[in-house]
Amino acid sequence: MPYNEYKSRYTYKGTDVLINKLNIKNQELLDKFERVVTTYNLSKLYIKPTEGNFDLDHLCSIHKYLFGSLYDFAGEIRDECIQKGSTLFCRPGYIYPYSKTILEEMKKRIVNIECEEDLIKYLAHYYSELNIIHPFRDGNGRTIREFLRQYVLYINTKIDFGTFEIDFTNITEEDKMILLKGSEISAITTKTELLEIFFAKTLIKKTEKRLKHL
Repeated sequence: MPYNEYKSRYTYKGTDVLINKLNIKNQELLDKFERVVTTYNLSKLYIKPTEGNFDLDHLCSIHKYLFGSLYDFAGEIRDECIQKGSTLFCRPGYIYPYSKTILEEMKKRIVNIECEEDLIKYLAHYYSELNIIHPFRDGNGRTIREFLRQYVLYINTKIDFGTFEIDFTNITEEDKMILLKGSEISAITTKTELLEIFFAKTLIKKTEKRLKHL
């Protein structure tokens, strides 16, 4: 169902185009600007990640950093229902409590990660959980992926079987389709096999990455 059928306060009247600081009302042009801006901002976060406690405030700060120059709602939890295709995301009134539960659970379950396979399953599961919450009006996927990329750096301080990082810079169109389909399937069935395939391709041992450049 198109977003404008909700009579969204976030979009220009009669369109699906998000109200933006550049006042761009052409979706294709806005998409291009958004890609340029967020790619640049993500590259800066690779050098200097945002500081935080991996809670909802931290997630919001990443969203604001990525989209703050484009949208007034950057960093703010949405206050209307949204869906994509047949997937209805978390209702606004449940976003705060659900996010709190999931993010606290993430920290507690780090102790259960005993090998690389466990880490991949962990990332796939919590990507699925955060995706179904979909806390922002737009830009959830990029924000959640950056949040998890930074989270792995934190996890490295808690595990003793390797040092890992997530690298999204070289994902292919096929990888993107796996992520998209995996997100859809996990939202409906909670099965995360495709998401595990995606994270298996993007999770890298730092020693392995250095060897590739020799």
